[in-house]
Amino acid sequence: MLESLLKTGILNQITRNLHSPVAVTWRKPKDGWHKINTDGALKDSGQAAGGGVIRNHLGEVSWGFYDFYGTCSILEAELRAVETGLRLCWQNNLNKVWVEVDSIAAMLLCNQKNKGHWEVQYILESIHQNVNKMEIQFSHIWREGNKVADWFANKGYNEKGFKIIQGTEIQGIVRGLIRMDKMSMASIRLVKGRIC
Repeated sequence: MLESLLKTGILNQITRNLHSPVAVTWRKPKDGWHKINTDGALKDSGQAAGGGVIRNHLGEVSWGFYDFYGTCSILEAELRAVETGLRLCWQNNLNKVWVEVDSIAAMLLCNQKNKGHWEVQYILESIHQNVNKMEIQFSHIWREGNKVADWFANKGYNEKGFKIIQGTEIQGIVRGLIRMDKMSMASIRLVKGRIC
């Protein structure tokens, strides 16, 4: 029976829309390291913003930041947010940095010495200069584990400006998101799965 369902493709049609829940949590960096989570936000208007948060090994926020970029691609917004986070770390003598983004394309471009598309070459050059000066690792996180950075990116879009906020000055709903991350509370992501 199962074999005939596989041959006819019926089982594929039945299972392609099934999703399995996966727990996604934000992880603290190692002692002596800081972690930057960044995100870009592109709206229907074609305008974009970016933002992020820098936290220590205890999960405590050093800074949050956001910026409005105007008209640009989502990839450019993602990379500009990474660049801002790295610049902020460098200016504050934080030389061991873990950068986590929810854009696989941005992570791959940051990890490689690739110049990328001409629209983002200047940003990648700046990021790669920081890689040469600092100890940096890049990784991907699902958007469900990147809620704080997403909040800052959307704040940049709504405020239409640039701002760096000290961790002690952060107020409102984002404080709750930060606390949830610090306690390693999971968010659920539904991933397409199969039953066989």
